[in-house]
Amino acid sequence: GTQHFSQPLIVKMDPRVTSSVADLQAQYDLSAQLYQTRRSLVPIGRIFDHVHQQLSALRERAAGNAAVLSAIDGVSKALTDMGPPRSRPGATPTLFILESVESLFTDIQRVDEAPTAPVREAVKEVQTKLPAFLDRWKMLVDREIPAVNQKLKAAGLPVIKADPAPASSGAESNQDED
Repeated sequence: GTQHFSQPLIVKMDPRVTSSVADLQAQYDLSAQLYQTRRSLVPIGRIFDHVHQQLSALRERAAGNAAVLSAIDGVSKALTDMGPPRSRPGATPTLFILESVESLFTDIQRVDEAPTAPVREAVKEVQTKLPAFLDRWKMLVDREIPAVNQKLKAAGLPVIKADPAPASSGAESNQDED
């Protein structure tokens, strides 16, 4: 037959950690908040990157059609505006709010102590900016991209698909769904 064995397990704090339970709880709470925010932003980040890739390809195909190029440039500018402030001209746009969340999460997880006041303020700032970003993103996906797609169709060009590109690896995809 099948045998089952059991033994009590006692979990103790690492003796090298000198932070109080309250400090560790504060670290956990802020980490959990950023984790949830990241979960909502990762799919947007994938769409952001996918749209940018499509715009680059469409720009070449639309050469000579000023109206279509102008529409493509409008969406490109919207993506660039969602990137880091003072980014290098010509740099590939990145989703700054997602980068900020990931960076803050890493900073908090790096040490076993309460988040510093500047980190708490940075998290608060990101959370304050999040609703406006989400509204802007929704406008881009629901209104601006469909308007550009009408011009692309009229010019016989492929439309922009504002859906996520496949995840680059299974591990990343599973991590995002936890």
